Amino acid sequence: GVLLLGRPLELPQTAATVVVRDGETLISDGPFAEAKEWIAGFDLVECADLDEAIEVAAAGPVSWFKTIEIRPFAGEPWLGEKAAAFGRGQDGPASPYLLATWTGRTPAAPGDQTVAREVTAWRQDLQARGLHILGAELEGADTATTLRVRDGQTLLGAGTFIKTGQFITGIDVVSCTDRHQAIQLAATHPA
Repeated sequence: GVLLLGRPLELPQTAATVVVRDGETLISDGPFAEAKEWIAGFDLVECADLDEAIEVAAAGPVSWFKTIEIRPFAGEPWLGEKAAAFGRGQDGPASPYLLATWTGRTPAAPGDQTVAREVTAWRQDLQARGLHILGAELEGADTATTLRVRDGQTLLGAGTFIKTGQFITGIDVVSCTDRHQAIQLAATHPA
């Protein structure tokens, strides 16, 4: 009863990295992090605490052959009108795309609300246009716990699952007609 929604992702070769610098949109193929690991999917669960989240993740068969990163949201996730249908795989004519914002440095100080206000406005605009499914900022990399289950034993680690110094700061799932539209939306993200 704790699973709110979740979905697998396509393989990394379908990913694109979108960076905007000096007004120019730069696109490269592949995921942001230069690592052999990749994000295979995500689940949004509502748990009382980290211990319950660990229990839930360890019970899932994915943990038996992959690593799971557990990390809390920095606030309440934005769940748009399409979130429930997305969780059931009922996307209609559009396709969902995950937009993951990454950083390789310390996140902005909590007192700096400028980017947070811009992200809120961006999400509100996409919701008004029927394109936003869900989104949220994540707590810092120091709050991450990795989990693997091997031979029936739950193995926990501190920190993010990709050890490059880069980590995801937030996620948004958008509903797009195609990859090109998803890239355009990513290019307008305030991050």
